[in-house]
Amino acid sequence: MLSHFHKLASLRLRRVITFAVLLFCACTLIGQSRTEQTSTAPKAVVRPNPSASPTKSPVLLLRSDADCKYSIDGVPIGELNSGVIKTIPIDFGEHLFEAFAKDGVDKWETVVDIEKPLQKVLLIGLAKVRAARLATLQEAEQLRGEIRTKQQKAAQLETERKSLVGRQMELEEKREADLKAKQEAQAVLNAKRKGILAQIESLQLKMRTENDLAANDEQAAASGERGAAAVAGSTNGFAQLLGAVNSTGADLKMQSAQAHRNSARQLQNQIDDLQRELLRLDQP
Repeated sequence: MLSHFHKLASLRLRRVITFAVLLFCACTLIGQSRTEQTSTAPKAVVRPNPSASPTKSPVLLLRSDADCKYSIDGVPIGELNSGVIKTIPIDFGEHLFEAFAKDGVDKWETVVDIEKPLQKVLLIGLAKVRAARLATLQEAEQLRGEIRTKQQKAAQLETERKSLVGRQMELEEKREADLKAKQEAQAVLNAKRKGILAQIESLQLKMRTENDLAANDEQAAASGERGAAAVAGSTNGFAQLLGAVNSTGADLKMQSAQAHRNSARQLQNQIDDLQRELLRLDQP
C-alpha cells in the first residue's frame, strides 16, 4: 500500500520536474531570440515571479466518526481512526470511495468527482450508518416481538376457540343425550300407559260381563219368586213342589247375581287403581 503511494508521489514529482525544465528551456529560447533582434538594447534582467507556484495535485481530506478501513475504486488504501484528520492524494476523475467498520459490519460509500487540483473534504459517517443499522435492528426486533405477541395471542384465542367448540360439542351431545333419554322415557311411559289402557279396557269388558250376568240372574230370581208366589196358597202337592223349586232357584240366582256384582265391584276397584296410575304417569 505504501509503495502505491510512493509510486503516485514519484510520478507527480517527475511531471512537475519535466514541466519546470520545459518552461525553463522555453524562456531561454525566447530570451536569446530577443537578444539577437535587438543587439543594441540593454539586456533584460529576468526576475522570478513570486506569485508563480508549482502545479498542485488534488487531495482528499478525510475524517471519520468511527474507526474504519477505506478503499478507492475497490483498492484498499489504509485505515483511519475516529476523529483523526488525514490527507491522501487522488487522481482526477470520478472515484468510488468506500469506508468499512473494522468489524466489517457497517459500510459507508460515496462517489468523488475530482475536476480541479484542489482539496476535497470527505466526512465519513460510519457512526450514523451504525446507528441507523442498530435502529433498524431494534425496530425489527420490536416488530418480531409484536409478531410473537400477536402469534401467542392468536394461539391463545385459538385454544379458547377450540375449548368453546369442545364445550359446545359437549353441550350438544348432552342435549342430544338428554333428548334421547326423554324420548326413551316417554316411549316407556307411552308403552306403560298403553298397557294400562289395555288393562282398563279388558277389565271394563269383564265388569260389563259380570254386571250383565248379575242382571240376568236377578231377572231369573225375580221370575222364580213370582212363580213361587203364584202357587204359594195352593194345596196341590205338585204346585207346592213347583213353588218350592221356584223359590230355591230364585235364591240361587240371587246368590249368583250377588257374586257377579261383587266381582264387578272388584273389577271396578282395579280399574280405579289403574286410572290413578295413569294420572301419575301424566303428571310432569
